[in-house]
Amino acid sequence: MPTKKKSDCTPEEWAAHLEYVREWRLKNLEEQRAKRRAYYHRPEVRAKKLEYNALPSTKERKAARDTSPEARAAARARSQDAAAKERKRLLQKKRRTGFTEELVQILLLKQDGCCAICSTPFVDPKKIKSDHCHSTNSPRGLLCHSCNIIEGFMSRLPVSPEEFARRLVAYLENPPASEATQPSIPS
Repeated sequence: MPTKKKSDCTPEEWAAHLEYVREWRLKNLEEQRAKRRAYYHRPEVRAKKLEYNALPSTKERKAARDTSPEARAAARARSQDAAAKERKRLLQKKRRTGFTEELVQILLLKQDGCCAICSTPFVDPKKIKSDHCHSTNSPRGLLCHSCNIIEGFMSRLPVSPEEFARRLVAYLENPPASEATQPSIPS
């Protein structure tokens, strides 16, 4: 995958390059995951991993790593640094989706604390999904988990949402299996 430097590109070229990289990663992600899964599910690889984990030296190293003063100090530092971690998470969210905490609060008021699609009230703030356009990274609204998943699937369908709804209603009214399971009447 060829990479470019931001300093060598115009803003339009850089945006096109970022889009290309995003598409390339998405296209190749499943292939890479499938290769990794296939490798780690091979019997000889599993046996080798079990054998390695059963070695006394491996067990000692893992036990020492988990109970060493350095490990305990690092764990304390991580827990004390929760505020910094939260700040980092919010900055990443703003960069990826365009959402800030202020925008979330404004949208919660505007949407009356409910999902923008199904109007289900948000009970747990951790379950609020910040929906954004993946091509422009511009924020759209706050959704519940189900609506966010459905919206993502709908955007990838080869038919429009209206056509999908029409086909779904027709399918539910007359499922193909209902015709296949009815006994034929002899004449």
